[in-house]
Amino acid sequence: MSAVTNIWYGALVNAEWVDVTHGGKLAQLRSGLRLFGKARRHDQIITSEGRTGPIGVVVLLLLLVATRQRKLVLMEFLPGTKRGLGRLVRLVYRAALHRACLGIQVMTAPEREQYTSEYNIPLGLLKVIPFYFVDDGVVPEPDTAPRHGVLSSGRQSCDWDTLIDSVLGQHWDVTMVCSRTAAVRYGSRATSAGIRVLVDIPLEEHDDLLATAALYVLPLTTSSVSSGQTRLMSAMSYRTPTIASEVVGIAGYERLATRLVPAGNAQALREAIAGALGDQGSLRAEMRVASSLALTRTRSIYTAEVETFLRGTIRR
Repeated sequence: MSAVTNIWYGALVNAEWVDVTHGGKLAQLRSGLRLFGKARRHDQIITSEGRTGPIGVVVLLLLLVATRQRKLVLMEFLPGTKRGLGRLVRLVYRAALHRACLGIQVMTAPEREQYTSEYNIPLGLLKVIPFYFVDDGVVPEPDTAPRHGVLSSGRQSCDWDTLIDSVLGQHWDVTMVCSRTAAVRYGSRATSAGIRVLVDIPLEEHDDLLATAALYVLPLTTSSVSSGQTRLMSAMSYRTPTIASEVVGIAGYERLATRLVPAGNAQALREAIAGALGDQGSLRAEMRVASSLALTRTRSIYTAEVETFLRGTIRR
């Protein structure tokens, strides 16, 4: 078995690496073409919509179907918006996924049921492999290490309005890490509320902030698809207590949050933050309970399941 990839999962099967350039539709087009250019020399193309982009995946699908090659493995399948160009993407997905894919990973059982009908995908192609709860390769700071401030971050499904409203009138040290698009839309309001806004910072810098924060806040928009799971896992890996919105998107992962609040409720979020910052003893106790749960599904367990899945698809 040989494979080509542009995501870290490919390393599990010693796949050939292909660099891609993040960006707009042209960058996505180039990503799809570069992966397809390697297709004839390999048995698998391992990628994700998040990395290659929907346009890149569409290009791959159309070229693979046209050349009668069934080699694509899609990881973390989570289709984006259904509006505008997204409608065309979905038409291609429905017509081509079942003809070009060896396997598709989804994060939850409800998504598996949804996508089999929405995209005309046989159930046998869809594999539920839930994300991990904690990265057991991360060595967190000891419990005695000093922590300070509140961190909130994300690029998708972020309810920045609720976060900003919850902070208004308070005197907390709050940092918001967001995309450039979100900064343009919410930056002025956030700054006026006393929030420090950081834009598209490197992952290492983000993780340093997460590792030293007294509290992580995950305000999520209401959605029927998975969202926030990676952020919950990251907070758990650094043993940072988390307050999260109680939405369907984190179903199965909600117990990793030390406290949950109703989505879109700024008052409830304000009270939860104040309560957490004001009672660190209770917060640490809640964190120990969440940590015990997290250790039941580590990154090591997850990667072993993914490797088995990837090696199994080639036999189809």
